[in-house]
Amino acid sequence: MPDNTEIENEKSSIASVLQQLYSMLVEIDVSKEGVGGAKNFFEAK
Repeated sequence: MPDNTEIENEKSSIASVLQQLYSMLVEIDVSKEGVGGAKNFFEAK
């Protein structure tokens, strides 16, 4: 059975991965999408 340290390490690595995925979802590259794409992105939020 894993001890608390292992569990905490696992939790923080999962949280880190989720945070990276979330930041990729909410980031928008205006130079790639253009201003219209950015406008639509923010309106959708």
